[in-house]
Amino acid sequence: MNKVTAILSALIFIMTASLLALAFAVSLKMVQTPSYQAPLEKKESKIIGEVISFSKKDLILVLKTPSGETKVLKLPPTLKVLDLDKEIKPLSYLEEGFRIEVEGVKSDSSFTPALIKVIRVPEIYLDFPTQGAEISEILELRGRALKETREVKLLILKGEDLILKRNLQLKNIGEIPGTKYYLFSNNIFLPFYKLPQRTPITLKLKSDKDELSVYLSYKVQGLLSWYNNPTLRISFVYPSLWQENLEYGKIGNLPIRYEGLDGFFELSLSGESNIGIQKVIEAITSSNPAYQEAKVKDFWPKGRRGKLILGKQKGALVLEYSVPLEIKGKFYRFLILESTPEYIENLASTLTFAQAPLVKVDLYFGNHILDPTQTCSKVFKVEREIYKFPTLIKDTLSLLLDGPTSQEKNQGYFSNIPSNSKLLDFEIREGKAIIEIQLGSPFTNNCEKVGAEEQITSTLMQFPEVEEVKIEFISQ
Repeated sequence: MNKVTAILSALIFIMTASLLALAFAVSLKMVQTPSYQAPLEKKESKIIGEVISFSKKDLILVLKTPSGETKVLKLPPTLKVLDLDKEIKPLSYLEEGFRIEVEGVKSDSSFTPALIKVIRVPEIYLDFPTQGAEISEILELRGRALKETREVKLLILKGEDLILKRNLQLKNIGEIPGTKYYLFSNNIFLPFYKLPQRTPITLKLKSDKDELSVYLSYKVQGLLSWYNNPTLRISFVYPSLWQENLEYGKIGNLPIRYEGLDGFFELSLSGESNIGIQKVIEAITSSNPAYQEAKVKDFWPKGRRGKLILGKQKGALVLEYSVPLEIKGKFYRFLILESTPEYIENLASTLTFAQAPLVKVDLYFGNHILDPTQTCSKVFKVEREIYKFPTLIKDTLSLLLDGPTSQEKNQGYFSNIPSNSKLLDFEIREGKAIIEIQLGSPFTNNCEKVGAEEQITSTLMQFPEVEEVKIEFISQ
């Protein structure tokens, strides 16, 4: 019994000691042996993209990657930038539009920039209009360009159809300190009157090494007007707010000068048969301080030979007629269009020589050979050719006010309408032509007035749109 008890006591002691030893070992391991953690994986990496924005104050850089993903990076202030020439630049060198490569260290949850390499510097960058903007007939372009980039190609497309193409001289409005860029601002005429409202168009600017595209919406707002002069055989657009200045005279019964707060245009003719275009340019620029340091370049609107003169205060377009222009027995070879340097290229780029078809119209005059007694109301027609613009009836009336040509005068034709008379108002309302004419001088007798009324009425009644004529003469 005592032997059995002793054996049981020994077994209990051994088991208790084993359990205590095991518990001690476990507790010791928990205290002394930390849990295993894999080291954080760090590796070199890089991000390539275009600078969308960069806050030089907060050093926050936003990039757009080639895949279209947006990356936002916080840059350390000591970060170095290498330009295209591998020269070290400060962070302030970065500009929107730069294509860069950011080298750094990437971990599981962060990217630490270590170096920025510039891999492309855009020649041109457009601040306005922005993508999706709505524009109208006068488009303001604002942006930045490299200092060596002075001229770009401007293209406007509707779908795949090219509707405007011209070389654009960028107007420098100020250098950007500490950069290779300058600010430019240009106003462009876009007279696309046949386009439906809010037509989607694409604007492209192309330099020697760069190109950018902006997708826009076009809406007509009546900011431009057409100047159609059948006597000069030209048409072009100008800002609608400009008003005629009659003090400068007329050609073909139309004012030759319009002006506004921001500019003007003025037309004139020049050129005897033995004078070349260079002589005309010298005559314009030699004694006029507005053309100081003028630059002259070729300009060929619609295939016509011309020269564009850009001075400090004025600009001019000199165009040569393919066939000398005859006005009242005098012949002219050159058309001169003058404006401000800011507007001359816009006016010139829209100028076209008459593209409308020629049609024959009848003008009515008195004739002392065919009617020796000079009956007051007796008139005789002469046939003329005129370009069929939408203003055909008004243009025909303007030709009548100009009077007979020198050849017609030799054949006995004369006009009862005093010379230098001006067409003040003209409209056709429900078949009735309503006309207001300011006389160059008073009628000498009633017979002259009757003859003038008959000339005008007979000339206008040839058109089916006119059923009745009402004329008001105003004396100066």
